[in-house]
Amino acid sequence: MIVEVRRIHAAEGPQLRVIRLRALADDPAAFSSTYAREEMFPETSWVQRATESASGESRTSFIAIVDGVWRGMIGGARVEPIGDLEDRLLIGLEPGAHGVGLHSMWTDPEYRGHGLGRRLITTSIAWAEGIRAPYVTLWVTRGNDRAIRLYRASGFVETETVRPAPGDPCADEIRMVRPPAPVGA
Repeated sequence: MIVEVRRIHAAEGPQLRVIRLRALADDPAAFSSTYAREEMFPETSWVQRATESASGESRTSFIAIVDGVWRGMIGGARVEPIGDLEDRLLIGLEPGAHGVGLHSMWTDPEYRGHGLGRRLITTSIAWAEGIRAPYVTLWVTRGNDRAIRLYRASGFVETETVRPAPGDPCADEIRMVRPPAPVGA
Protein backbone atom coordinates (compact mmCIF):
# COMPACT_ATOMS: atom_id res chain seq x y z
CA MET A 1 0.00 0.00 0.00
CA ILE A 2 1.52 3.31 -1.13
CA VAL A 3 0.22 6.26 0.90
CA GLU A 4 0.81 9.91 0.15
CA VAL A 5 -0.53 12.83 2.19
CA ARG A 6 -0.12 16.20 0.54
CA ARG A 7 -1.62 19.60 0.02
CA ILE A 8 -4.23 19.82 -2.69
CA HIS A 9 -3.17 21.26 -6.06
CA ALA A 10 -5.00 24.18 -7.67
CA ALA A 11 -6.16 22.08 -10.63
CA GLU A 12 -7.82 19.41 -8.45
CA GLY A 13 -11.26 20.95 -8.02
CA PRO A 14 -13.04 18.00 -9.69
CA GLN A 15 -11.29 15.48 -7.41
CA LEU A 16 -12.11 17.65 -4.37
CA ARG A 17 -15.78 17.56 -5.37
CA VAL A 18 -15.76 13.75 -5.59
CA ILE A 19 -14.17 13.16 -2.18
CA ARG A 20 -16.24 15.86 -0.45
CA LEU A 21 -19.47 14.37 -1.78
CA ARG A 22 -18.33 10.88 -0.71
CA ALA A 23 -17.70 12.25 2.79
CA LEU A 24 -21.09 13.96 2.94
CA ALA A 25 -22.82 10.78 1.76
CA ASP A 26 -20.90 8.62 4.25
CA ASP A 27 -21.44 10.73 7.36
CA PRO A 28 -23.90 13.59 6.75
CA ALA A 29 -24.15 14.60 10.43
CA ALA A 30 -20.38 15.15 10.71
CA PHE A 31 -20.33 18.20 8.44
CA SER A 32 -21.99 21.60 8.48
CA SER A 33 -23.37 21.08 4.99
CA THR A 34 -25.31 18.47 3.06
CA TYR A 35 -24.78 16.28 0.03
CA ALA A 36 -27.84 17.79 -1.68
CA ARG A 37 -26.53 21.34 -1.17
CA GLU A 38 -22.97 20.74 -2.31
CA GLU A 39 -23.92 18.48 -5.21
CA MET A 40 -25.48 21.58 -6.76
CA PHE A 41 -22.31 23.70 -6.53
CA PRO A 42 -21.01 24.62 -9.98
CA GLU A 43 -17.61 23.35 -11.12
CA THR A 44 -16.21 26.86 -10.70
CA SER A 45 -16.92 26.66 -6.96
CA TRP A 46 -14.81 23.50 -6.63
CA VAL A 47 -12.02 24.97 -8.73
CA GLN A 48 -12.04 28.08 -6.51
CA ARG A 49 -11.93 25.99 -3.31
CA ALA A 50 -8.99 23.95 -4.59
CA THR A 51 -7.14 27.04 -5.84
CA GLU A 52 -7.59 28.92 -2.55
CA SER A 53 -6.50 25.88 -0.54
CA ALA A 54 -3.45 25.02 -2.66
CA SER A 55 -1.17 27.79 -1.41
CA GLY A 56 -0.87 30.56 1.10
CA GLU A 57 -1.32 30.84 4.83
CA SER A 58 -5.03 31.55 5.27
CA ARG A 59 -6.49 28.15 4.35
CA THR A 60 -5.51 24.71 3.13
CA SER A 61 -6.75 21.25 2.24
CA PHE A 62 -4.72 18.08 2.57
CA ILE A 63 -5.59 14.79 0.93
CA ALA A 64 -4.61 11.21 1.67
CA ILE A 65 -3.99 9.15 -1.45
CA VAL A 66 -3.72 5.36 -1.25
CA ASP A 67 -2.43 3.57 -4.31
CA GLY A 68 -3.41 6.54 -6.47
CA VAL A 69 -6.97 6.91 -5.08
CA TRP A 70 -8.11 9.77 -2.81
CA ARG A 71 -9.10 8.16 0.51
CA GLY A 72 -9.09 11.01 3.03
CA MET A 73 -9.12 14.77 3.50
CA ILE A 74 -8.84 17.52 6.06
CA GLY A 75 -9.13 21.28 5.84
CA GLY A 76 -7.49 24.01 7.86
CA ALA A 77 -8.02 27.75 8.09
CA ARG A 78 -6.99 30.71 10.21
CA VAL A 79 -9.59 31.30 12.92
CA GLU A 80 -10.60 34.14 15.17
CA PRO A 81 -8.99 34.20 18.61
CA ILE A 82 -10.48 31.90 21.24
CA GLY A 83 -12.69 34.13 23.34
CA ASP A 84 -13.48 31.78 26.21
CA LEU A 85 -11.24 32.65 29.15
CA GLU A 86 -11.28 29.09 30.48
CA ASP A 87 -10.17 27.68 27.12
CA ARG A 88 -7.37 30.26 26.79
CA LEU A 89 -6.14 29.55 30.31
CA LEU A 90 -6.24 25.79 29.71
CA ILE A 91 -3.66 26.05 26.96
CA GLY A 92 -1.84 29.19 28.11
CA LEU A 93 -2.90 31.62 25.37
CA GLU A 94 -2.84 35.38 25.51
CA PRO A 95 -6.01 37.18 24.35
CA GLY A 96 -6.09 37.92 20.62
CA ALA A 97 -3.99 34.97 19.41
CA HIS A 98 -5.17 33.77 15.95
CA GLY A 99 -4.75 30.03 15.51
CA VAL A 100 -5.73 27.43 12.95
CA GLY A 101 -9.02 25.56 12.94
CA LEU A 102 -9.15 22.09 11.41
CA HIS A 103 -12.34 20.98 9.70
CA SER A 104 -13.83 18.49 7.25
CA MET A 105 -11.75 15.57 8.51
CA TRP A 106 -12.80 12.37 6.75
CA THR A 107 -11.26 9.05 5.82
CA ASP A 108 -12.73 6.35 3.64
CA PRO A 109 -14.40 3.76 5.92
CA GLU A 110 -12.32 0.98 4.31
CA TYR A 111 -9.13 2.72 5.45
CA ARG A 112 -10.07 3.78 8.97
CA GLY A 113 -7.73 2.43 11.60
CA HIS A 114 -4.80 2.32 9.16
CA GLY A 115 -3.14 5.62 10.12
CA LEU A 116 -4.59 7.90 7.42
CA GLY A 117 -6.31 10.14 9.97
CA ARG A 118 -3.15 10.43 12.04
CA ARG A 119 -1.13 11.36 8.96
CA LEU A 120 -3.70 13.97 7.92
CA ILE A 121 -3.66 15.49 11.42
CA THR A 122 0.15 15.43 11.62
CA THR A 123 0.47 17.12 8.23
CA SER A 124 -2.09 19.78 9.22
CA ILE A 125 -0.29 20.49 12.50
CA ALA A 126 2.99 20.85 10.61
CA TRP A 127 1.33 23.37 8.27
CA ALA A 128 -0.04 25.32 11.25
CA GLU A 129 3.38 25.37 12.90
CA GLY A 130 4.94 26.44 9.61
CA ILE A 131 2.71 29.52 9.49
CA ARG A 132 3.45 30.15 13.17
CA ALA A 133 -0.09 29.58 14.43
CA PRO A 134 0.02 29.62 18.25
CA TYR A 135 -2.55 26.82 18.55
CA VAL A 136 -4.69 24.41 16.52
CA THR A 137 -8.35 23.84 17.33
CA LEU A 138 -11.17 21.63 16.08
CA TRP A 139 -14.69 20.55 16.95
CA VAL A 140 -15.58 16.89 17.44
CA THR A 141 -18.97 15.31 18.02
CA ARG A 142 -19.42 14.20 21.61
CA GLY A 143 -19.44 10.40 21.65
CA ASN A 144 -17.18 10.02 18.60
CA ASP A 145 -14.69 8.20 20.80
CA ARG A 146 -12.50 6.99 17.95
CA ALA A 147 -11.93 10.54 16.70
CA ILE A 148 -11.43 11.88 20.23
CA ARG A 149 -8.74 9.23 20.86
CA LEU A 150 -7.02 10.19 17.60
CA TYR A 151 -7.03 13.88 18.50
CA ARG A 152 -5.82 13.23 22.05
CA ALA A 153 -2.97 11.10 20.69
CA SER A 154 -2.08 14.07 18.46
CA GLY A 155 -1.77 16.41 21.44
CA PHE A 156 -5.27 17.92 21.55
CA VAL A 157 -7.07 18.48 24.85
CA GLU A 158 -10.79 18.84 25.42
CA THR A 159 -12.05 22.21 26.56
CA GLU A 160 -15.24 23.06 28.41
CA THR A 161 -16.74 24.70 25.31
CA VAL A 162 -19.63 22.78 23.75
CA ARG A 163 -21.97 23.75 20.91
CA PRO A 164 -24.80 22.08 19.00
CA ALA A 165 -23.48 20.04 16.07
CA PRO A 166 -24.26 21.92 12.83
CA GLY A 167 -25.26 18.74 10.98
CA ASP A 168 -27.31 17.24 13.83
CA PRO A 169 -29.17 19.52 16.26
CA CYS A 170 -29.60 16.58 18.66
CA ALA A 171 -25.82 16.18 19.05
CA ASP A 172 -23.16 18.34 20.66
CA GLU A 173 -19.63 19.15 19.59
CA ILE A 174 -16.70 19.66 21.95
CA ARG A 175 -13.90 22.08 21.19
CA MET A 176 -10.47 20.47 21.35
CA VAL A 177 -7.30 22.53 21.26
CA ARG A 178 -3.69 21.62 20.69
CA PRO A 179 -1.56 23.96 22.80
CA PRO A 180 1.50 25.63 21.36
CA ALA A 181 4.63 23.49 21.16
CA PRO A 182 7.12 24.28 23.92
CA VAL A 183 9.86 26.69 22.94
CA GLY A 184 12.75 24.73 21.43
CA ALA A 185 10.61 21.64 20.71
